[in-house]
Order: sequence, then structure tokens, then C-alpha cells
Amino acid sequence: MSENEEIKQENPAETPEVKEVDQVQEAKQVVEQLKEQNALLAKNLERQEKLQLQNVLSGKTNAGTPQKSQEEKAIDNARDFLKGSGYEDDLFPK
Repeated sequence: MSENEEIKQENPAETPEVKEVDQVQEAKQVVEQLKEQNALLAKNLERQEKLQLQNVLSGKTNAGTPQKSQEEKAIDNARDFLKGSGYEDDLFPK
């Protein structure tokens, strides 16, 4: 007998059938971990929804940006045009 054949006979646990069983067990563990993470995610989502609802009811939500007048928009456009030249702050102070 060769040395490789002796090792194979000594380690019958490394057959393809055992590897398949190990993969199935590993897959089951992964599924359980995913279920736990999904439950945690659902719990956090519910908590976030409650906090958002509380902010809406208390009036602390961000309703958006205030509307700018035509003059303010023109100044912002000019400042953007001159950006990087060094003159934007001198000509249009904030």
C-alpha cells in the first residue's frame, strides 16, 4: 500500500458525504443568523418609525429649505461663477 492510501483509510471522515453534511449544517447556521438579524432589523425599524412620528407630532421635522428671492438666487449664481478666483467674498459678502 502506498502512503496516500493508508492516510485515506485512517481518515474516513473526509469523505464527500461528510462534507455535504457539514455544508448543510453551516447553511442552517447561516439561516438562523439571518433570522436573528432580520428580527433585530425589524425592531430597529419600528423604533425609528416611532421616533420619526414623535418628531412630526412635536413639530421638529425639517420642512425643507426656505425660498430664496430672485436677488438672492442671482447673488448665489454670481458667487458660484467667481468661485475660486478670490473675488467672490470681496464682491458678495455673506
